[in-house]
Amino acid sequence: MSKSQDSRDFPLFNAARSQRSSTAKKKSPNEPGDVSQNDPVLAEMRGISSRLELIDSRLDSIDTRLNTIAKNRISTLDDSADIQQTAIAKLRGELAQLLTTVDDLENRSRRKNLRIIGLPEKAEGSDLTKFLREMFPTWLELPAELSMEIKRAHRSPTALSNSKTTPRNITVRFLRYSDKETILRATQVKQHVSENNNSTIRIFQDFSAEVMRSRREFEAAEKCTRGQAHVPGLHLTRKAAVSL
Repeated sequence: MSKSQDSRDFPLFNAARSQRSSTAKKKSPNEPGDVSQNDPVLAEMRGISSRLELIDSRLDSIDTRLNTIAKNRISTLDDSADIQQTAIAKLRGELAQLLTTVDDLENRSRRKNLRIIGLPEKAEGSDLTKFLREMFPTWLELPAELSMEIKRAHRSPTALSNSKTTPRNITVRFLRYSDKETILRATQVKQHVSENNNSTIRIFQDFSAEVMRSRREFEAAEKCTRGQAHVPGLHLTRKAAVSL
C-alpha cells in the first residue's frame, strides 16, 4: 500500500506522522537558530552587543562633530587674535602719536615761560613778580629802561615742605615771548653775578616733563664726552647759572 493511500485511508497515522516530523525539526541540533531561541542569556548578550554597537556609533558621531566644532572655533579664535593684535598695534601707534602731539602742545604753551632754580626761600619777600621784574636787569646787567612785563610767577610746589632742604623752583610767565627771549640771550652773555649771600641760581627755558627727562639723559651722555674731541650735535640749549 502506498503512502498516499495510507494518508487517505488512515488519517490518524498521517496526523501522528506530521507531529513526529515537527517534533524532530524542533529538536534537531543542526539548526543554529533554535539554540538562541531557547537560550535567554545568549539572546540578552546579543541584545547588549547591539546596543553597545549603537552607542559606539553615536560616540563616533559625537567625536567627529566635536572635532569639527573645535577646529572651526580655534580657527575663528586665531583669526580674531590676529585682528586684535593688529588693532592693538594700530592703537599703540596712535597713542604714541597723540602723546607726542600733547607734549608738543604743552611745550608750545610754555614758550613764554622761564624756570628759576636755587633762589633762596623768602628772598622775594611778599611779591615774587615785582621782585623778579626788578632783579632781572640787575642780575643780567640789562638796560634800566627795558620794559619787561611778567604775567605771573610762582614757586612749585605751592606748599613749603620742612623736609626739603633745597629751595622750591620758580616758574615765570612773561606777557610777551620777546621778553623771555631777551632774558635767555642775556644769560649767555652774563652768567655769573655776585650778590650779598653769594647764592647760585639757574635760569633756563621751562619744558615739559618728557623733554626734561630727555635732557637729563642727554646731559649724562654729554658728561661722558667732556675733555674729548668735539662731538657734533652735543650742544644744550641756553641755560645760565647766576650767583646772588
